Amino acid sequence: MVTKGNVTVNEPELKSLLEAFGDLPEPRSERTQDHPLLSILRIGLCAVISGADNWVDIASWREGSGEHQGHTKSLTAAG
Repeated sequence: MVTKGNVTVNEPELKSLLEAFGDLPEPRSERTQDHPLLSILRIGLCAVISGADNWVDIASWREGSGEHQGHTKSLTAAG
C-alpha cells in the first residue's frame, strides 16, 4: 500500500500514465499532432489535480510549471 497525504492506494492499482493511456487511439489528424498525446494528457491531468477547471486554467498551470520549457521528462522518451 502507498499513502500520500490522506489517500491510500494498493500498489497493484498504481499505473504509469503510459500504462493507463498508452493504447488510447490518437483522435487528431497528422497535421495537428505537434505534441505527443500523452504529453498533453500529462499536462491536463496535472493541471486538473492542481485545481484547474477550464482550458485557461490549464494553460496558466502549464506556463507556471515549466512544462513548456522542457523541464520535465517526456513520456515518450525511453527510460
